[in-house]
Amino acid sequence: MTFIEIAKAAAGPIGAFAAAWLGAHLGFRKTRKERALDRSVTWHVDTIQALASYEERLKRLHAYSRHVLVVPLSRDAASTDTAAGMPQRIRVPERLWQDLREAEEAARATLRLADAFTDLPTAIQCSTSLSTLVNVVADQWLDLSPEPEVAWAGWAGTAIRLASLRDAIQRSYRSTLEVDGFFASVSPRFSKFLLLRRINKEQRRLARHAS
Repeated sequence: MTFIEIAKAAAGPIGAFAAAWLGAHLGFRKTRKERALDRSVTWHVDTIQALASYEERLKRLHAYSRHVLVVPLSRDAASTDTAAGMPQRIRVPERLWQDLREAEEAARATLRLADAFTDLPTAIQCSTSLSTLVNVVADQWLDLSPEPEVAWAGWAGTAIRLASLRDAIQRSYRSTLEVDGFFASVSPRFSKFLLLRRINKEQRRLARHAS
């Protein structure tokens, strides 16, 4: 057989192999992208729900402090300075404190993963919140009893700032879905390119941490 005949005979199997390899490669990349998007969606949903739960329990503590302290003192006609008569710390019922502890642990667990699933500004907000917002139980060292005495001032402000953080994560969530949906419909190739960039960036980040 001549070289041309050999080349023609080999062209068929080689072409079939190349087509199969390309199909498998694109299928793998598509599956990897879908899994990455699923993980991002799962993180956003879990974090939004965890923050909402924590915010609700913090509001319960704030309401408890108002009913136990503020309302009785405001009704005390003999007191001329109700603010001076309010203690700085209150003893929290065990059930309320345990509910807050469980919600805080869930919220902190999701916030620690923010840098892998959201944009840089939102990730910074999440990281900062671990030491400034979602830390009522974590920062309680003076009294570790089931019904501790804790400083109650500031709970309402913390709940408001938590709502702002939750709103930022919700915007990040909407942006993730919109961007992926837009590029997937307009330019699948460019969408895959962006996915590979995200994966490579995450791999470099993990390599830095490992070293």
